[in-house]
Amino acid sequence: MLDADRALVVQPDVLFVATERLSIICNQVWGPPDLVVEVVSQGTVAHDTGEKLAWYRQYGVREYWLVEPADGRITVLSFDGPAPDIQIARRPDDIVRSTVVEGFSCSASALLP
Repeated sequence: MLDADRALVVQPDVLFVATERLSIICNQVWGPPDLVVEVVSQGTVAHDTGEKLAWYRQYGVREYWLVEPADGRITVLSFDGPAPDIQIARRPDDIVRSTVVEGFSCSASALLP
């Protein structure tokens, strides 16, 4: 739940909460995860790249991955700075790296069909 007062609940495809923040997990996640991954489909592209992106940034998600199988693209947005840092992988051998999960990187081909 990103915002209890607004009853704003989102269900990302994958999320990560750092060990030092595990206290936000109690029957559900009460606050922003550190990392969110959405697998974008034709029916969700507008929501995932519009409202959800804005909510995740507004409520303190540190990193947002958009995996777009139809386009063969992975976009990684890091919100730790004043402006988002953006990585885009377009080729299977492109490497994407997390700024939140230390040491985590993978090739685009590992996430795309």
